[in-house]
Amino acid sequence: MKDNERQEIEKFGQLQENGIFTMTIIGEIEGHQLSAQNAKTTKYEHMIPALAKVEQDESIKGILILINTIGGDVECGLAIAELIASLSKPTVSLVLGGSHSIGVPL
Repeated sequence: MKDNERQEIEKFGQLQENGIFTMTIIGEIEGHQLSAQNAKTTKYEHMIPALAKVEQDESIKGILILINTIGGDVECGLAIAELIASLSKPTVSLVLGGSHSIGVPL
C-alpha cells in the first residue's frame, strides 16, 4: 500500500482499488454540532464532496460502504443517505457491528 493510500484511509476512511471506491462510516455521524475530540466520528462535510467526486469519476465503477455507527446528526445522516441513493453507480452498504439510529437508512 502506498503512503498516500494509507493517509487517505487514516484521514477519511476511503480507498479506491480496481474500480471500487471503499468508504467507511464509523462511530458517530458528525454534522452541525461538533462531537467530543476523543469521539470516533465520520464527518458529513467530508462524505458529501467525496461522494460527488465518485459520481464524476469514470474510473470508479461501484461503491462499497462499510458501516459501524451509533448514529448521530439526523439531518446530516439523511443528506448522506439521499446522496448515496441518487448515485448512478451501484452501491453496496455492509454493516460491520451496528447501524443504529440514523445509520439505518444508510
